[in-house]
Amino acid sequence: QEEHIKHWQKKLKANFEITVGEPDISFEALWNLYDYKVKKFEAEKAFKKLKEPDVIKCFFTIPGYNKYLQSKGVAKAHLSSFINKRYFDDDWGKALQ
Repeated sequence: QEEHIKHWQKKLKANFEITVGEPDISFEALWNLYDYKVKKFEAEKAFKKLKEPDVIKCFFTIPGYNKYLQSKGVAKAHLSSFINKRYFDDDWGKALQ
């Protein structure tokens, strides 16, 4: 992928500017990705206690967690529970096997 970008960057240098941006790891971004909008106050309170590596784990874990829930027909936990019970430490990809 990166080599394609570099190739096109050389060809279209005059027309485009490619910049690398910082990822949005804010509470609002996590809240929207999680997409179960219940108990926001509690979720934000729990989020503020997380260290950055755990915040990043949350973002990476949610898609696997959603697939797990869909395959098992299990109800989704509130985001505050997902954080406080450290669901982001579980390996949801392996749980599907």
